[in-house]
Amino acid sequence: MRPTPSEVVDGVTRTLRETIAPVIGDGHARNQLDQIIGVLRALDPEDAAFRLYTRHAEFCRLIDECREWIDGDPTRGAHFTPIPSVSDGPATSFADINDRHESARAVLSDFIGELATWRRRDDPAQSDQLVERVGRVLAGRRARR
Repeated sequence: MRPTPSEVVDGVTRTLRETIAPVIGDGHARNQLDQIIGVLRALDPEDAAFRLYTRHAEFCRLIDECREWIDGDPTRGAHFTPIPSVSDGPATSFADINDRHESARAVLSDFIGELATWRRRDDPAQSDQLVERVGRVLAGRRARR
């Protein structure tokens, strides 16, 4: 069985504290090591994965909204490249959810570029709410309800 990310961090911290720290004679180096150990103790990899998964889910909802916005008007459908699907199912690892999130980020980036071109050419007021929503999500802010 593989160790959890927290178990890996705990193991590294323990090795630094019990094996490396006792043989460091230089005070500055020991101080630096103590700071590193403190940072490692403060990490919560499972919480980081949960936060990333939550953010990814928000990106997926936004991508769906962008797709619905495009599909809501035939002229938009003619201008925009079809938005690909992005996986939002259960992740198998932190690396998996990170890869999925980067894919979602790339999809949004492509859409934002096309949206900017469309707004210069067409009526920007049609997309003001969507632009505001995209900005909130990318900034990590919750939608106002």
